[in-house]
Formats: sequence, structure tokens, C-alpha cells
Amino acid sequence: MNQKQENRLVYSILSLFAIVMVWLAITTKGTGDWGDAIYHYLFAKYAFIHPGNFLNHWAKPVFVLFTAPIAQGGFIAMKIFNVALLLGSTWLAWQLGKAMDIPNSWLVIFPMMTAPMNISHVLSGLTEPMFAFWLMLGIYLFVKKRPI
Repeated sequence: MNQKQENRLVYSILSLFAIVMVWLAITTKGTGDWGDAIYHYLFAKYAFIHPGNFLNHWAKPVFVLFTAPIAQGGFIAMKIFNVALLLGSTWLAWQLGKAMDIPNSWLVIFPMMTAPMNISHVLSGLTEPMFAFWLMLGIYLFVKKRPI
């Protein structure tokens, strides 16, 4: 498969996955976990009213800093944000495979998209999708020899 075909295939799969996950984020009820997602969401949503939330260790201050504006859109907005982070992590994993000259690196998108914990954490307000994205970004930049 040449590069153009691979790009078209990956972007088609990621687009289809994005549509399905956003639809699930909008239509499914629940939080995807046993309650931490609600706590993280509430800390972010009310951070502008209670600025101490930006420093609260349980709230994860960096998470609150980035998600406080998003949380104003409601819990569905948080889930859609997490979908975007999973898509970004998946794209970075594919790019990382290409950067390391791994043959058929496009296949990484399937375990990234179908891992049960990825699905449940993305359809929640949990912090894991954000920190997984940053981990992927850090590894990618390290391999590309682009330290920040």
C-alpha cells in the first residue's frame, strides 16, 4: 500500500470512529465509571466559581486548567473532548509507527480504538484520555528528536 492509500484509509477509519464515538457520547447515559468522572467534571465546571479547584490535588489541577472552559458546555462536551483526545492519541501512535519505519503501522489504530478501557474512559469525564494523549505526544516528539 502506498502512502496516499494508507493516509486515505487511516483518515477514513478515524473519521468513521469519530462519528460513532461522538454519537455515543451524545446518546449514551451514564459516566463510564463508578463516580470519579463526575467529580472531575464538577471540579472543572465550578473552577471559575471556586478557584481553589484549580489547585485541588484530587481534582488534578492540570486537568482542571484545560477542561474548565470545556466543562461549561456540560458533561457531553467533556465526553466529546475525550473523544478528540483518543483520536489524537491514535493518530500520534500511527505517526510514531511511521517515524520508526514499522511496516503496516496503520494497524495500530485498531487496538487503540477497540481497547475496552479506552472506550469506557473516553465516554466519561476521567483524566486518563488527556494524560494518555500527552504521553503519546511526548514519545512522538522524543522519537522525532523535537524536545520541548
